[in-house]
Amino acid sequence: MLLVNKVIISGASGYFGKLATYYLEESGVKVLSAGRAANSDIHFDLDFAVDFASTKISENIDAFIHAAATHEVDCVNYPYKCVSRNVAGTRAALDFCVNNGIKTFIYISTFHVYGTDVGIISEQTPPKPNHDYGLTHLQAEEYVRMYTRKGLINGISVRPSNMFDLPISLDDFNRWSLIPFGFCKSAVNDGEIVLKTTGMQERNFVSVRDIVKVIKMIFNNKLTFDVINIPGVSTYSIRDFANMVKRIMLEEFSKSVEVIVPEGGLQNNVLTYMSNYFKPDDLEFLHIEDHVINFCKELIKND
Repeated sequence: MLLVNKVIISGASGYFGKLATYYLEESGVKVLSAGRAANSDIHFDLDFAVDFASTKISENIDAFIHAAATHEVDCVNYPYKCVSRNVAGTRAALDFCVNNGIKTFIYISTFHVYGTDVGIISEQTPPKPNHDYGLTHLQAEEYVRMYTRKGLINGISVRPSNMFDLPISLDDFNRWSLIPFGFCKSAVNDGEIVLKTTGMQERNFVSVRDIVKVIKMIFNNKLTFDVINIPGVSTYSIRDFANMVKRIMLEEFSKSVEVIVPEGGLQNNVLTYMSNYFKPDDLEFLHIEDHVINFCKELIKND
């Protein structure tokens, strides 16, 4: 049984937000959406953050999940908007919570705050972001810490690795730059996966369902830290991931796929993304192979 009944999710119309809403509502939690979409319960435009900060609502809310942010591709293309939306937007979400008496605040950050994908990475690893996406999330985390130190909220920042999960709908899905989706799409549509590098760098993958599982533990006061990593059980090199998609396409769908790899060095960059506070295996986290099978099946069905 969860100790929360009603939450707000910002960015609820995005990839993570839609899925998080689905999984929370499945657990009996009422979710109010905050975003730019016309059907949002509360209007929240990151480009006009100050308006949201001063918004008052009449409902009693147990927790706020802040998932509204500029994603990594747009942070490259629009760096100034990235800084404003991700940092000032988080400040506005915090002020909204203070003004409406919402004490529990969960910020959806990212493993990119660490600035590396090599070696052992835990919560004790010093963050050293090397691009705007990682840096702005780290700066937003500092706002969450500051508001918590002042006693204004009880905040925690979660740092998931690379997310995967079946999108609620493929009609408006646009995150094809992410490996778990782009590789499957290339395999189904083109019969080939073309790597931009030799693909020896490793990536950890975690499902949105399992991120929500950790969030529910936070709701029930089982995790009370200011920041927590959320790793998954699946770690692959990019090359191995492509070959896994190739194997699944042949075994499950009888379709041959070619993996095209540029020439170059084959030094493996080993990654161990972990949390000091829980083990994914103990929580029965999903393996990404199941996602690849189901996602490729959906793509073939919609082809």
